[in-house]
Amino acid sequence: MDPFDAALDVVYENPDIAVDAVWMPPDGAPVVDPVRVIFFERPRGAKLDRVRQPHDGPVITHRISDPFVPDADGVFAIGARSFRVQRRDRSRDGREWMVDVEEVAP
Repeated sequence: MDPFDAALDVVYENPDIAVDAVWMPPDGAPVVDPVRVIFFERPRGAKLDRVRQPHDGPVITHRISDPFVPDADGVFAIGARSFRVQRRDRSRDGREWMVDVEEVAP
């Protein structure tokens, strides 16, 4: 394991940064073990710069090393909230998935 992966493990183990989530693929079979993810919600109208505007809603990041790929229409369950995958991109360093999601009504 290189130092960057080791540092990423420390970040995902920190309870102040990451949370447990359950990944449910589009076919409905849940992953047995919870995965650690970083969840955040961008404020409405946030901009990266004068031209680019990010996804206007919640975002989940998780490690590429986790045993699944977040396919469109799959669902992350975090506590009592559920979020459907809209699209995914790899991070610039290729170590994480950046997943745009939208909340699913209960």
